[in-house]
Amino acid sequence: TPEVIEDKVNGLLIPVENLVKNLVDAVILLAENPDLRERLQHQAIETIHGKFSADVLAKENEKIYNELIANT
Repeated sequence: TPEVIEDKVNGLLIPVENLVKNLVDAVILLAENPDLRERLQHQAIETIHGKFSADVLAKENEKIYNELIANT
């Protein structure tokens, strides 16, 4: 989703207009560019660990619970 994926940083966003052509173009781009493919893979893993690791999610939940307790 756009909240997680940054185009050509940690993934590819495919415009829905002319979807089939755009998807084919993206697959060809990745097939022809192993360095890009590897960079996107590593950046995607870093993004997931940075935003969705157990520690990050636990801290976010703790913050929400503390706010709820403070407002009661």
